[in-house]
Amino acid sequence: MAKWAAYDAFGRIFGRAGLSLLERESVVMGTLIAQGAPQIAVHYKALLRVGGSDALVDTLFAAVSDVVDAKALTQARQYLTEARKP
Repeated sequence: MAKWAAYDAFGRIFGRAGLSLLERESVVMGTLIAQGAPQIAVHYKALLRVGGSDALVDTLFAAVSDVVDAKALTQARQYLTEARKP
């Protein structure tokens, strides 16, 4: 399953032309924030590896905060806090 996720699912999505990896990870992070999804931790680290920053993540939170459920934002912040721990 891990091999499939890394090479098939991940590669087909992140290997497409059109957006940079930073742009692609930003879209994914915004979506995960809106959902309050636990995958935020993995994609946060990926976002940093492709040139993103905590300021960008804060901007993404601000961008969705008026249109998503407060519970999802709270969950997203909790997952992000965990991801930021060393």
